[in-house]
Amino acid sequence: MKKFAILCLFLLAAMSGAFAQKAFGAPQRILLAYELVDKGIDPWRAYFRDEYSSPDYVLEEIEASKLSAMKPSDYDFIIVYGAVMAFTSKEPIRDWLNTNPKLAQKNVGLFVTANRWFLKKYNDQLLSLLKKSGATVVDAVSAETKKLSDKEKQQLVHTFAQKVKRY
Repeated sequence: MKKFAILCLFLLAAMSGAFAQKAFGAPQRILLAYELVDKGIDPWRAYFRDEYSSPDYVLEEIEASKLSAMKPSDYDFIIVYGAVMAFTSKEPIRDWLNTNPKLAQKNVGLFVTANRWFLKKYNDQLLSLLKKSGATVVDAVSAETKKLSDKEKQQLVHTFAQKVKRY
């Protein structure tokens, strides 16, 4: 009986992270870090909310300007949403990543949208900064969105979310 109890304790200790959450029903804590509140970004945030609306997830959203107060260790997964904004050089997500947040071994998904030429450049910059921070980038999506319908945008988020829900 004593060996069985020790084995059970060992198994419980071994069950951590996503496995333990699924086994015991604890929701996965997801952080959606985005550039800023903006009419161009708001629909994307709504698509992410829809994807993580089940009891299996707790989605918290935070604007980049408030990220310095956040502790990455409080979350199971972080989605970094960067958006190239027309006619502006403001990119608050990049500014936050330049502060070297503590993302070592944190599972992160990068999602970048743009309507213009700077998409690849911004995506590459964010990927580089995430890797520099030690984050584990499990998926990265960048898309030129000017010609996408709302349904296509929603599908883009859905496909991304399906990949990152595994972590």
